[in-house]
Amino acid sequence: MNDSELTNLSLSILEIISQQRDIHILLVKGQLQEMNKVTGKTLEDSNFEKAVHQLEKRGLIKEIESRPNSFVLTSKGRNFV
Repeated sequence: MNDSELTNLSLSILEIISQQRDIHILLVKGQLQEMNKVTGKTLEDSNFEKAVHQLEKRGLIKEIESRPNSFVLTSKGRNFV
């Protein structure tokens, strides 16, 4: 995955997160259908995690915790579980 694809994936993730009305969302490893719908291609967990880390570097997500079956994202003022 090149830098451009990673940036596009990060933006897709951010778009999905920003559209959530619930305080908590579950991003389950191996079940990224929602991301796949937006990007139009199959994503691997490692690429997804890289993209989330890119958002973290930009200050859009305060931290990411990778759990065995999900990712826990903490954003400014909101938790995304």
